[in-house]
Amino acid sequence: MLPKSNRIVFVIHGLPMGGAEKFLITLSNHLYKRQYRPHIILLSNDDMLIGELNPFIPVYRITKKTRYDLTISKRVNILIDSIDPNIIMCVNTYAYFLTRIGQLFSNKKSIVLSPHSTIPFSFN
Repeated sequence: MLPKSNRIVFVIHGLPMGGAEKFLITLSNHLYKRQYRPHIILLSNDDMLIGELNPFIPVYRITKKTRYDLTISKRVNILIDSIDPNIIMCVNTYAYFLTRIGQLFSNKKSIVLSPHSTIPFSFN
């Protein structure tokens, strides 16, 4: 097993076509080349870009069983605990919310939020 400092978990809603998803894939592939061991948790079955990901990077899918399934946070937390990373990076606020809820009563791990918006907005 690799040292804990080499394991990073990324939590993202899915891998459809988009900027945040391309960012995650590029970053994960680069980290893998640098001897880190990224793990990716998808919160949906949307994986159009998975072919661009290094095949040696583990990808896990945890999906809601019903529309208001709150056990998804617990299942994400159980998986994260089994990987035992030193850092968790959530690529959007939905992933962050579910991960933070799961970590409330668990061993505290560093959770980083990487907010991405590919839709331009303005106050004008």
